[in-house]
Amino acid sequence: MAHYRCVPAFPPLREMTRHEVVEWIGPTLQRCLTGYFRAARSPRPAARPSGPPTDGPPPAPRHG
Repeated sequence: MAHYRCVPAFPPLREMTRHEVVEWIGPTLQRCLTGYFRAARSPRPAARPSGPPTDGPPPAPRHG
């Protein structure tokens, strides 16, 4: 079974009612997805070279 970092403590789902499961998993999923989309939207540091921006279109990737 995979271990998810955003899940603090996994409750015994088999002993819980469906309503309790939904109440627990709703905010947890929302927090996970919010963090995931925030990380996906933020610019990655490796995507853009550090230094002054150059005029014109970005250089094409070089194939070595």
